[in-house]
Amino acid sequence: DTALWHMLVTARSREGDPAGRAVVGHAVSPDLEDWEVRPPLSGPAGFGEMEVIQSRIVDGQPVLIFSCLPEFAPGVDAPRVPTGTWIAPGGSLLGPWKLEESAEFYLEGIYAAQLVQKRDGEWVLFGFQNGSFTGEISGPTTLKELTNGAPLFS
Repeated sequence: DTALWHMLVTARSREGDPAGRAVVGHAVSPDLEDWEVRPPLSGPAGFGEMEVIQSRIVDGQPVLIFSCLPEFAPGVDAPRVPTGTWIAPGGSLLGPWKLEESAEFYLEGIYAAQLVQKRDGEWVLFGFQNGSFTGEISGPTTLKELTNGAPLFS
């Protein structure tokens, strides 16, 4: 509606605990060459990093997908295989994002997952095989498999 390109960017707030002040940065451009930095689309919610940020509308619900290693995520105490794809509800494709309501999609050994809608309307996630990075991308995992067919957010 604004005739602008919107870019969601990995960013950090200037305030708060450095270990938990990741935010969704935001920039706009009329031509993809000149960019104007805008205020973040979220506040800090305890994440130390938010990478590979994307917003989508799934079943009418705006969602934010991002990556964060478990050791930099709030409420994750047990060490495990380093992976971490998170999803948070929002008000629109530009937020505001409710990062405090984030839920983890645990995909064994997958990092930097991307949510893609197939031509038939089904949502799937692809991501990089994590570990000794070889650039290999996983096969698709359906969103229904990850949620056991339950709604994303109640």
